[in-house]
Amino acid sequence: MSTLLERPVRSSAAKGRARSFSAAQLLAALPGAVRKLHPRDQWHNPVMFLVWVGALFTTLLALAEPFLGGPSDSGGVPAPHPSLR
Repeated sequence: MSTLLERPVRSSAAKGRARSFSAAQLLAALPGAVRKLHPRDQWHNPVMFLVWVGALFTTLLALAEPFLGGPSDSGGVPAPHPSLR
């Protein structure tokens, strides 16, 4: 019999690795992950705090741009049209 047609036998360790995260585990871990995003907790690690501030600033700019105007109003350069290249 050909070995190409046989299914490989997986060990019990490989079976456990295939399902390392279940939906219940992710839902249980979500509140703790969200709590760790609080600025008070981020302050203890300066690099992560700066990443947090940068992400917040970028998000606020992205949300405010439709209300503040497009790139011409804000001093930005509009993206070139593909047919103009």
